[in-house]
Parts: sequence; C-alpha cells; structure tokens
Amino acid sequence: MSTLTIPDVHDEAIALVREAVTAYLPVARARRVEMDTQTWSLVVDEVRDVVAHTA
Repeated sequence: MSTLTIPDVHDEAIALVREAVTAYLPVARARRVEMDTQTWSLVVDEVRDVVAHTA
C-alpha cells in the first residue's frame, strides 16, 4: 500500500512537468526556425496549459 499523500503526489507531478518542459524547450527553440508562427504558438500554448494545470 502506498504511503504517498496528495501533497507528495502533487509535488512529484510538478517536478515531472518541470523536468519535461525544461528538457523540451531547448529542442523547441532549436526547431523554431522550422515552425510557422501558428505552430510555435500552439507549442507554447500547450506548455502553458500543462503548467497551468499543475499550479
């Protein structure tokens, strides 16, 4: 049986999201030149949406 509490799970989820975003943004920035403005905006909006849901 798990002994994790809701705050533990929330903190772990936030850490995972931050790790993923931190790892992905340099890749996205490097590929930015390949994206049109609309596609780049969709990527940024998706990241913001994920972060907003973890706040």
